[in-house]
Amino acid sequence: MAIATQLAALVVIGYLPGAAIFRLPWLDREKRAGLDAEERVFWAVVLSLVISLSVVLGLAGFHRYTFGRLMLADIAAVALSAVIARGRLRLGTPARRVTWTAIVPVVLVALAVSRFFPPSEYIIGGKDPGVYMNEGIQVAQRGALVFRDPVVATV
Repeated sequence: MAIATQLAALVVIGYLPGAAIFRLPWLDREKRAGLDAEERVFWAVVLSLVISLSVVLGLAGFHRYTFGRLMLADIAAVALSAVIARGRLRLGTPARRVTWTAIVPVVLVALAVSRFFPPSEYIIGGKDPGVYMNEGIQVAQRGALVFRDPVVATV
């Protein structure tokens, strides 16, 4: 995938569904609009990750996970939010602007990317990072939560 395609996929998976749901016009949207811009982005990312991870687990539970289906489900969540809200997803005039405090999370992310990118291939099982990495790779390769591994079966 090209860098632009990867960045677009990151935005679709990690921001758009949560931003659309965060902006739905009920449950005191004006109060949500009054939050700092950094906090609104935080909640949009958290909601997006909850939605995306739920879709991944749901699809994998039915042995149907693919990255394309995840993208389609996230785009469908944004479209459904827009339809439900009748296109009224703007926060309006009371929304606060970005302040200088937004620099702190940006610096933390940049520091983490510089220190931990690219990730190492942690193939040793039995420890949490290895198990999570291996399970994620298996779900991505096979599209299911439960699978039969012939190498493991021989052990």
